[in-house]
Amino acid sequence: MERKKKLIIIQLSLLIIGAIIILFTYSGLNKTGDVEIITKETQEKINQQLKKEETDGDIFFNIEYSGLDLAGNRYILKSKEAFNEKMNAEMVNMKSVEAIFYFKDGQYNKLTGETTYLKKEVPYVLKKMQSLHKATTQSPVYWLNIFFGVSLMFFVISSFWMFLPTTTVFKKGIIFSLAGVIMTIIILFI
Repeated sequence: MERKKKLIIIQLSLLIIGAIIILFTYSGLNKTGDVEIITKETQEKINQQLKKEETDGDIFFNIEYSGLDLAGNRYILKSKEAFNEKMNAEMVNMKSVEAIFYFKDGQYNKLTGETTYLKKEVPYVLKKMQSLHKATTQSPVYWLNIFFGVSLMFFVISSFWMFLPTTTVFKKGIIFSLAGVIMTIIILFI
C-alpha cells in the first residue's frame, strides 16, 4: 500500500511541474513587445528612396542569391540594396554586392579577397609510409623496397616446405595460393 502512495505522490508532483512549465511557457503569448522588424534608419532610407526616385520598378533590400556554376561550385551573392525596372523586370541591379565563391576545397570572397581552403594531409607516420610505397628509382629507399619485396616472396615460397606435401594443410595452402594468384591477375586486368 505504501508503494501506491509513493507512486501517486510522484505522479502528482510530475503533473504539477508540467502544469507550471506550460503556464510559464504560454503565459506571455498575448504580450506585444516592441519588436522591430525593420530598423528606423532603414525605414527612413526606404521613404527617402521612394520620394527621391520615381522609378517604374521595384526596390529591394537585403537580397541574397545563391546558385551553382557549371563546375558544381556553389556561390552566394549578397546585396544591401537592389532595384529593377518594369521595362526589363528580369534584370536586377544591385548595389553594395558581396560575392562568396565556394570551391571544392575552399572558398573565395571576391569583395575582400579573402581565401580559405582545406589542405588534406595524412599524418606524419602515414606520410612516411606512403613515400616508401611510392619510391622511384631515384629514391634512396628504392633498393630497400626491392630487398623487402624479394624477402616477402622468399617467405611465401618457403612456407610451402613447412608441411609435408601429403597433408591436407599443404593442399589447402596450394589452393589458397592459386586462388590469390588468379584474383591478383583478374584485379590487374580490370
